[in-house]
Amino acid sequence: MRKNDGAITFSVIGLGGRGSVYLNALEEDFKGSYALAAIAEPDKLKQAWAKERFGLSEDLIFDTDKEFLVRERLSDVAIVSTQDKLHKDEVIKLLDKGYDIILEKPISTRLDEVMEIYGYARQYPHQVVVVCHVLRYTPFFNTIKRIIDSKELGNVVTIAHNENIGYYHFAHSYVRGPWNNALTSAPLAVTKSCHDFDILLYILGDKRANRIASFGGLSYFCKKNFDEGKMADYCMDCSIEQSCAYSALKIYSGKKIKSVVFDLSSVDKVRENLGSSRYGRCVFNCDNNVVDHQSTIIEFDDG
Repeated sequence: MRKNDGAITFSVIGLGGRGSVYLNALEEDFKGSYALAAIAEPDKLKQAWAKERFGLSEDLIFDTDKEFLVRERLSDVAIVSTQDKLHKDEVIKLLDKGYDIILEKPISTRLDEVMEIYGYARQYPHQVVVVCHVLRYTPFFNTIKRIIDSKELGNVVTIAHNENIGYYHFAHSYVRGPWNNALTSAPLAVTKSCHDFDILLYILGDKRANRIASFGGLSYFCKKNFDEGKMADYCMDCSIEQSCAYSALKIYSGKKIKSVVFDLSSVDKVRENLGSSRYGRCVFNCDNNVVDHQSTIIEFDDG
């Protein structure tokens, strides 16, 4: 339900990579037809970025989701792009307050919480909860879907689908970042490949999976590949940093990771931030335990 007849208003809970991507997309593609009402984000650099870029006042910038959620409804839509384990409680409270919700995937790291969110959302038929499975709307997968539905090439017998995660993206998110530990986050198949399973089910239509087998391991981004004679705990202190593809300085001072995690105003600023940051660590000497390779086989209804 709209709060007024003017521009559609948005609030963002969690202004990391995904939250900032959606805001940038709104600014580039829908400028003038939307307004940013509030953000909830603990990182002061990200708060400053939002304040400068969107002109937010201090009273509409919250340090935590809890501070935001105790307020009355502040916008038409809430974008939920926090850590996956926080989603359930946030979505339920947002629905109670009347928000439409854009929810970053995965919905949750637990199936029981996914079903709880689903059941709760059904109690609010005039509100929407949209999950960001954006691949469904790309020309590439739309074309595949159209061809499969038309049967112009016959019936689908086998699909070979690869999720080729960029080396810098994997290092950022699943080695150095908050999705690097299955105990505090979730397995890679949930945090990264939930959209792969979604797109497979989408292009196949109403098919259901009968059997599934999956296996993988951690063989590359691990301590056995850490050379104590040449490498260091942090990239800033490493003798081979300049020749290393996973150099934190290279990744975060360039355009590969477009986020507001660091002050990117100069290389010196990036270096200063990386010196004490989890993102400055050597990829071969982190606390990661999620797999760096995995294979999955699924048998559907018709084979």
